[in-house]
Amino acid sequence: MVTTKELRKKLAKELSLPTIPDALWAAIEQGGYDEAVLATEAEDEWRDMVKEARRLLAFHRAMGLPAVPPQGTGGHETPASEGTWAARIATVQNYVAMVVAELPSVRRFRRRVLGGRLLSADAAGEFLNSPAIRLLPHSRFAELGVDIATHESQVVGRNAKSRRELSWPEGYSLHISSSHGTRRVLLGSFLPESIKQVLREERAERIPIVMKHSVFAELQAVSAELEARYALGWGGGLFPVLTGKCYIKPIDGWSLATRNEDMEQCTITLKVQPWVPADVVAKVYRIHQQGLLRGKNRPISPDLLPLLMHVASMKRQRKTWTEIISAWNRVNPGRPYGDVRNMSRDFQRLRRLILFPAYARYAPTKLPWS
Repeated sequence: MVTTKELRKKLAKELSLPTIPDALWAAIEQGGYDEAVLATEAEDEWRDMVKEARRLLAFHRAMGLPAVPPQGTGGHETPASEGTWAARIATVQNYVAMVVAELPSVRRFRRRVLGGRLLSADAAGEFLNSPAIRLLPHSRFAELGVDIATHESQVVGRNAKSRRELSWPEGYSLHISSSHGTRRVLLGSFLPESIKQVLREERAERIPIVMKHSVFAELQAVSAELEARYALGWGGGLFPVLTGKCYIKPIDGWSLATRNEDMEQCTITLKVQPWVPADVVAKVYRIHQQGLLRGKNRPISPDLLPLLMHVASMKRQRKTWTEIISAWNRVNPGRPYGDVRNMSRDFQRLRRLILFPAYARYAPTKLPWS
């Protein structure tokens, strides 16, 4: 069985990247690609995931930004090419990082939780994936003698001796590892009954909740403050607090689909800062469009379009196919139908292409680098 960590490394190798950026992986998870691959290990699901990852990378590169976030634990990056709009983004990002570092809430979190240190992008991803930070306050880590910034944790529910599965969640425990060793905290020892009931209803060995006063709740509060002040990308306000790096969204984009018995409609919305070049906006729109349409936007011949209205209107009048084809041939002697099956086939094809175009199932509602 392939693990999430192994799958992420495999994808990085496939894309020739040193590591998969957390924002890219978040988009993969949002689309359900990772679950599909992990559940089935099918080759077609793997190809779908790689295809979506390449599309998201193309989106980021279309904006003139690097495919992966800058590595390292802090400091300010020098714009790669002065005089370009991409350099302007880098300059704004450096400025925001400087301002963010001076905010009292950020300074307090970094001092109390991170010990005054900053994390690399990879370390920040591991930190955010820890179930322990969603359940325990920073004071509990101190009591356990665990370094929050470098710890790893997992939920374990199998008896080491008998290999017997224990009851969820009472019998499960948090295993928290750091340089000082491994500490175990039984979930049933501190979770209130209301939270236990929520976890039982989930029927999965995961932590979908964030406890009040937990490390993650504290981080969310600081992150929300940053997101209210700046148009942030790459994980919103979480990563700037942890890494000292800020990523600004020059373009924000999302799609919205609605469907009823008559037709399916979809809109693409781009919110663009006015200094972004028009050709870059066109590239970003095209990437959104191709993702929804599963490829190129192929035009439909105008000669075929009258057939859709002709058949649809007569069907609403409850006409038979014999009556429909007869009426069509009378007004379109140059393009007659001799067989009802051919007319029905062409109508159904037009109906599918125009009214129910089957937009991509995994088209993200919001792209991470926009």
